[in-house]
Amino acid sequence: MTDEALNATAGAATVRFTKDRSKVVMLEFPFEYDGKLIDRVTIRRLSTAEVSQYYRDLAEGGAVPDLPLFDVPQAVIEAMDDDDSYALQEELRAFLPRRLQALVESAPVAASESSDS
Repeated sequence: MTDEALNATAGAATVRFTKDRSKVVMLEFPFEYDGKLIDRVTIRRLSTAEVSQYYRDLAEGGAVPDLPLFDVPQAVIEAMDDDDSYALQEELRAFLPRRLQALVESAPVAASESSDS
């Protein structure tokens, strides 16, 4: 959720974080995806509302929902070189809320924390 989206859900209040909540990870093996050069991926922290929605989606069953942590769709994460995916996963640890860290670390190594934004 962008700061603008967060502000919309917060009503009239303006929310501005004072600590950086995202990081750009440069890819060692850039590639083109659907005609667009992918040479970096931005990881961002989740809001409380996003984590709560994730848990509600999990409780409903079915497919494990994606976490909106990246600025590229899941298909881009799956298409990237495995070394870049590994580097992204290593950086991701610092951006996961504590209540999700154990859940993700217990899952098989996969790049399933993506957004379609």
